[in-house]
Amino acid sequence: GSNKLFLKKKGLILSLFFSYIELGDTMSFLKNYILDEEFQVNYFRGKINIKNYIKINYMEDTKISISYIDGIIVVHGENLKIIKLLDNEILVDGKIEMVEWK
Repeated sequence: GSNKLFLKKKGLILSLFFSYIELGDTMSFLKNYILDEEFQVNYFRGKINIKNYIKINYMEDTKISISYIDGIIVVHGENLKIIKLLDNEILVDGKIEMVEWK
C-alpha cells in the first residue's frame, strides 16, 4: 500500500542524493543516517523535538536552555515543560514564542 510507495519515493530521493555527493561524504552521511548522531531540532504541532543534545543547562516556565556540540539553543515561551526525556532526545511543549541559537 502507501508505505511501499513512500519507501520507493524515499529510496529514489536517496539514490538521487547519492549521485551528487562524493564517496567520503557518502560514508559520513550513511553513518549519521544509520546511527542518528546528528543534532536535530524539529518543530511540529506546537512542540519542539531536540535530538542528540549534550545537556540541559536550565529549565524555567519561560525559558529552557540546552547545550549541543556547536553551542546552545534557548527555547523561549510560556508554560514550557519537557514532556519527553530520553538520553539523547527531549520534547518541549508549551506556548513556544522563539528559539534562540547561541
